[in-house]
Amino acid sequence: IICDECQNLNSFEILTLGSRCGTGSKLILLADFNQIDIRMKKKDCGLVKFINHLKTKQSGLVASINLIKCERGELSKLFTDTLQLENEEEI
Repeated sequence: IICDECQNLNSFEILTLGSRCGTGSKLILLADFNQIDIRMKKKDCGLVKFINHLKTKQSGLVASINLIKCERGELSKLFTDTLQLENEEEI
């Protein structure tokens, strides 16, 4: 299962995706945390909560990759660098 644009999903929506996985399933959740809608702070994002939870970190079932370079283009990078919310927390 591949789900893109997960940065705006809350904990209940992430739970819905994860709890539907059966034996042998793989779940890939993609997100750009710099594109979280204004209605949600990064710390409230369901994927952020899941990634940072102690049980997740200790499970051995989950891997997280944080890309640090913008691949969308220079205009997208300019908007992100210029207007990124100051109160966001690091992943």
